[in-house]
Amino acid sequence: MKIRNLIIALAAVTFIAVPAMAQDDCATAVAPGTATDPCTDGTATGPLGSCTSGGGVFDVWYTFTATAASARIRTDVSSAGTDSDYVVLHSADGTCAGIDAEVGCSEDETGYLGDIAIEKLVVGDTYYVQLGSWGDSCTGGYTLDVTMPSDGDICGDGVINAFGEECDGGDDAACVGLCTATCNCPPPVCGNAVVEAGEECDGANDAACLLGCDALCACNPVQTPALPAWGVVGLALMLLAGGAFAFRRRKEMA
Repeated sequence: MKIRNLIIALAAVTFIAVPAMAQDDCATAVAPGTATDPCTDGTATGPLGSCTSGGGVFDVWYTFTATAASARIRTDVSSAGTDSDYVVLHSADGTCAGIDAEVGCSEDETGYLGDIAIEKLVVGDTYYVQLGSWGDSCTGGYTLDVTMPSDGDICGDGVINAFGEECDGGDDAACVGLCTATCNCPPPVCGNAVVEAGEECDGANDAACLLGCDALCACNPVQTPALPAWGVVGLALMLLAGGAFAFRRRKEMA
């Protein structure tokens, strides 16, 4: 009778569903700003993204929808946490099954915490962030923050205000007249008459040079003309003669 009851009890246990912990996997991802501890809220599921060397052994998941083309993603310590890694993933259809690309990876940008800027997000698309404690040791809790510019702070509004912008339309002091559609400066090109990074001048744009600009976009050096050999001898004789005359005058006046 005891054996029969034990078998029934074991069978019952087999069909008990164990609910997943919040944030434990992609399907239970939560919104950024929620404090979490990978060691208590997550389970060991393996490594993270391309840049991480040991994180993700205990991991949790976040999700957000892009409202701008760029975002700053960083971790704050919410308790005793000291080290974290995370990877940012794009979903083609808003689901975990639709994850199709890694768009960002973080490891130790600020001490042992993450702080990265993600560019070229697709507004309206869903992104997932897998955050893990580094290695197989528990290091405490974290809060993942995702900050996106307001609707006006975007590439194309004529003001450098979104993450990663080097220029924006006419706000292009870093590369006058050359700002690209993605609000970045193109690689410097010597010969385009625009002084860019690493150049002292460029063609006729040589206000910084006394003697014009050379073919490598550097100022021509200012050189002191060299005297011919006879000129050097003549100068020496003149100095000697002047010294002798001054000595004789002092002697006459004594």
